[in-house]
Amino acid sequence: MREPLRPAVIAPWRPAALALLAALAGCGRDPLACGGEAMPLAEARRLAAGGEARGPVTVEGVVAADFAGGLGGFFLAAPEGEPEAALFVAAAIPGLAPGTRLRLSAEPARLPPEMHGRPALVRVSGHRACGTARPPVTELKAPPEDWEALEGRPVRIASPLLLAGHGELAARGELIVAFGGERPFQPTELFPPGEPAQRFAREQRRRLLVLDDGREAPPAGGLPWFWTEPPARLRIGGRLDRRRRRGGPG
Repeated sequence: MREPLRPAVIAPWRPAALALLAALAGCGRDPLACGGEAMPLAEARRLAAGGEARGPVTVEGVVAADFAGGLGGFFLAAPEGEPEAALFVAAAIPGLAPGTRLRLSAEPARLPPEMHGRPALVRVSGHRACGTARPPVTELKAPPEDWEALEGRPVRIASPLLLAGHGELAARGELIVAFGGERPFQPTELFPPGEPAQRFAREQRRRLLVLDDGREAPPAGGLPWFWTEPPARLRIGGRLDRRRRRGGPG
């Protein structure tokens, strides 16, 4: 006598097996495939700033500036459609140029103190160029209210910059410049001690900007890597000519 047909019974292990097969199928995907899923650069920056230990992440962005010759890396800016963010990548990749759309896998971390402990991507395990894009540049005609919001992002200063100090140039690779067409004055040169002098001092401090080579150690030869003018020829109050520096975005 033929046995009646019985409904199929799904074994308890079947869903787990299917999930395993799906995971194995996903293992074959190339994380560096252009246009694939990637962690937003703002999230990678948050992980790096928090010093959270974790494995590599995959990000995609636009090369904003390549400082391989000076800092041993480059800045990657978030592509269009992502929240504004930028992150330093501690790796020298030949052939990079500002505007390269780059996809890479690396570990978020903080750099050592001699590199100012800035958030970064380190130990790059793979990268791929994915075309080109216009690097986002913020134009400044006056000092911003919050410099920290621009950290790691390229800026173009469309305002005269006057040299206000170079005493730390040989020791720390720093220059102090001032926005505007007038050199800064000591408050008591123009006002007697008191509230007017203090208010003027606050206004003067807001105009000042430190151009730093990104390192704590004294620069080789007494000059930071971005500067070519001999210190003896630098004049306080002189206008900074951007053609005398190298390595940064215009």
